[in-house]
Amino acid sequence: MLVITIGIILVIIKVNTIVINMVTTLVITVLLTLVISLAIIQVIMLVVILVILLVIVLVIILVIILVIVLVIILVIILVIMLVIILVIVLVIILVIILAIILVIMLAIVLVIILVIILVIILAIVLVSVVVTKLVIILVIILVIILVIILAIVLVIVLVIQ
Repeated sequence: MLVITIGIILVIIKVNTIVINMVTTLVITVLLTLVISLAIIQVIMLVVILVILLVIVLVIILVIILVIVLVIILVIILVIMLVIILVIVLVIILVIILAIILVIMLAIVLVIILVIILVIILAIVLVSVVVTKLVIILVIILVIILVIILAIVLVIVLVIQ
């Protein structure tokens, strides 16, 4: 009976040892599975965080590039507008200067034509009129010339201003 009892006790101890080994193996396997699962989850989270950071950095770089391109385009447009305005102003100034020169030349030509006409009239009057009338007409012609010259000078001064 003692042998059977010792045998049963040995069998129970052996079964306990096997069960303990199986439970230990099972616990170790479960723990390893948990650790591996946590490592995989951490790797996935790290990859997701890195992808999010990469997308944020790329968006920031894209926004900076777009701002730089827009600023460059605006500067080019402003420079073109300034050049166009400068050319228009220069053309207007040149037209005004040419108009003033043309008015002065026309005034000089008119004075020369008037002097020639007055000389011709004076010659005709000298031939046909006596000396006393000639003096009166000469004075009148000189006054007219002076009035015309004064009028031309006034026109030139008004045009220049």
